[in-house]
Amino acid sequence: MRRRGTLVGMRGLRVGVLLGTSVIGMAACPSVDPFLCASSGQCIRNGEVGVCEPSTSRCAYEDPDCESGLRYPSSTDRGLGGVCVEPGTGTSGQADATSTTSAEDLSTSSGAAELTTLADATDEGGASTAATCVLEPTRPITHTDVMGPEVAEASITASTVPAVRIDNSPDAFLHDLDITFAGTTAIVIEDSPGARIQRVRLHNVGAADRGPAAVGEFGIRIERSDGVLIEDVYVEDARTGVAVLDSSDITIERVWVVNARGDVNSDGKGSDDGGDCILLQTTEDATVREWGCTNTPSGFEAHAGVFVDRSSNVLVEGGIADEISQASGAGVRIHTTTPRSGFVTVRDVDVVGGRHSCFDTLGGREVTFENTGCRNHPGIAWLGSFDIEGPMRVIGGRYYNVNETSCCEGDFVEFDVVEDQFVPRLPPSVAAPCTHVGG
Repeated sequence: MRRRGTLVGMRGLRVGVLLGTSVIGMAACPSVDPFLCASSGQCIRNGEVGVCEPSTSRCAYEDPDCESGLRYPSSTDRGLGGVCVEPGTGTSGQADATSTTSAEDLSTSSGAAELTTLADATDEGGASTAATCVLEPTRPITHTDVMGPEVAEASITASTVPAVRIDNSPDAFLHDLDITFAGTTAIVIEDSPGARIQRVRLHNVGAADRGPAAVGEFGIRIERSDGVLIEDVYVEDARTGVAVLDSSDITIERVWVVNARGDVNSDGKGSDDGGDCILLQTTEDATVREWGCTNTPSGFEAHAGVFVDRSSNVLVEGGIADEISQASGAGVRIHTTTPRSGFVTVRDVDVVGGRHSCFDTLGGREVTFENTGCRNHPGIAWLGSFDIEGPMRVIGGRYYNVNETSCCEGDFVEFDVVEDQFVPRLPPSVAAPCTHVGG
């Protein structure tokens, strides 16, 4: 078992967002190379601001024994570990605390690159979807007791009633939709197995500039519907981005939720009805892959990037949770507290900033965290259960600028974590609906 101390917490590393009018892309993104840096603001070690050496794109720190005054950490790759920076090859010996992204700037910028990107969205076959159709303004749509309804190529504005409601209608296909909603859930699917939702953008305009959205203002809510596919979805300012309840055989891929608008009680803890970017509740056999949950720390009170609540056989893979701000929240929160729930794997997920914990498990029935990272967090990286029902594992965990790696290390049968100055991954590239030019 590897465990190398605890670190002083810092405010969250922010992920900047700029969205194109027709696509959401990822050009000019920082590498996920755990050693790569683009500015000295990324080079923070135990509160010390180092230097991002331009000749190697690696962090170095002050060392008077080196002629240059700088030395690479022992863990640095490419044979640079513990080596002095060559004199004259990069920044001079004093750490650059006034660089474009300084230690103080870490609360507002990733320091590597802002997501100032436009890129061609692609469909499953790899062809561009941006010019294949036109979104026509459409009133809210409801299908009940219909086989295989299709809702497509539409721009919908809805208030008080869902923009799209599918009830008892198997094999529904919803695609290429741009929905503006307020006071309601944008898409509701109930008792309709086999539904597909692809290339959808959802904008909640009902919430105030600060504070929670209304309880019912979800992006997508799926209930009692098996075999559902949700992919290429962007949601902003909803109470919860995507919620799946009482369903099975669920696939969620490339979902990016911005500013989950949860609520808190007087203790700062979350209510039971929102603030999650993705919620799986009493659901079986689900995969959540390539997801992003990015939140502005200004009163939006996100509760979880992914909340696995009393669900079983779940894989949460390849995601980023940024600024989960509720006092009871976590980047990935797992409650395996019923006899049928458990068997959850969280893999290749990074959590940055926030308040309570990066990864939180209650119940602990066969839960594995594999290659998960926690960075710039004032709380706990991996929070174990207080009521063990089965083994929990942390395999290949990485932490950096974290106050505490685990409050309850003994609750894990395996706890393999190491300090690593890693660059967190980015939100997924989400294919957008076709261009909206209707009037």
